[in-house]
Amino acid sequence: MDTAEFRQKTEAELHELLAERKAELERLIFAAHEQQLKKVHRPKEVRTDIARILTVLREKQTRTV
Repeated sequence: MDTAEFRQKTEAELHELLAERKAELERLIFAAHEQQLKKVHRPKEVRTDIARILTVLREKQTRTV
């Protein structure tokens, strides 16, 4: 997902996505340590998504203040 798609979501949806991405990242890290990871670039993509979600959440919080 890109940042524009994240900006269209509500804060509740973003928090839900954030939890999902963090859980996915944890699973990917364990799979990488066990050398079972097929797509080695996926953890980086998930970390980037997490950063984008946190950025959009921060933008939404500062707009409301």
